Amino acid sequence: MKEIIFDLPSSLIALKPTLKRDHCKLLVYDRQKDQIFHRTFSDIVEYLQPQDHLVLNHARVSPRRLYWMGPKKRKQEIVFLSLVESHEKFCVWDAIVSGKNLEFQKNYVIDSDLTFRILERREKLSRIEVNCTLEKLETYMESSGLLPIPPYIMKARYENKEQVLRKEDREDYQTVFAKKEGASAAPTAGLHFTSELLEEIEKNQTQIHSLFLEVGWGTFSPLTYKNFETKKLHEEYIEIDKQTTQALYQAKQKHEKIVAVGTTVVRTLETWASLDCPQMDFRTLSDLFILPPFKFQVIDQLVTNFHLPQ
Repeated sequence: MKEIIFDLPSSLIALKPTLKRDHCKLLVYDRQKDQIFHRTFSDIVEYLQPQDHLVLNHARVSPRRLYWMGPKKRKQEIVFLSLVESHEKFCVWDAIVSGKNLEFQKNYVIDSDLTFRILERREKLSRIEVNCTLEKLETYMESSGLLPIPPYIMKARYENKEQVLRKEDREDYQTVFAKKEGASAAPTAGLHFTSELLEEIEKNQTQIHSLFLEVGWGTFSPLTYKNFETKKLHEEYIEIDKQTTQALYQAKQKHEKIVAVGTTVVRTLETWASLDCPQMDFRTLSDLFILPPFKFQVIDQLVTNFHLPQ
């Protein structure tokens, strides 16, 4: 644990992205030469060769952060994490609900005809019942919801007296290749790619593939000693289509380089590998926790964002 605990001043955390996504900084570590190079992200094309395979996570972040009116007319927040049950007149969710001393079974107001009540609470997580169909709630989220951006960015904005939630977040915190709805957070390593950069990469004959890992709120949870004892992390749903599993299997047979964009892609591919790389549509839940002396079976290189302490 000591190796992943270090001081990170909030002043070093960017409050918003660069004007152009691929103009951010890129730190390159050459393992063979044991050298570090400081570049711009758009330079990544220089590190990708013909016949390399770049793998993206096309998870799309749903606007699941809503405001609701708490006790004493104070505005509170609710982040919908995962659907538990869907019924004709109501739906049940696991969610993070802000506010203290909240009562069970009491109706709390999100909007004039939209309320929820708390069924149970455990630590930061609440199980709630919303008084409408799943379809109606999703329509409301699409029109009024905000993206659940990382807590450390919100904290840094607050400490710097910046606006904590911005309308621009809805576009900024979504990858240009986002496709499948359901993620509670973005696969952030992919945020730095532009459509033009991806086109340039393809022109250089690097093959681009995508898969899906439904990023959960657990991605922002600190590591605990229990994680190390059990060698497991929170579960996340993953899927890879048959075309991609076959292409990546063939790539490994030919010893072609596979570059993962983000730890979500690493988790997905290494889970697939642990089940003997089936060449078919692949769907499962993964609780994989990668830590030394883990031996990677699929990926050769990783594009990742800066990782927070712990």
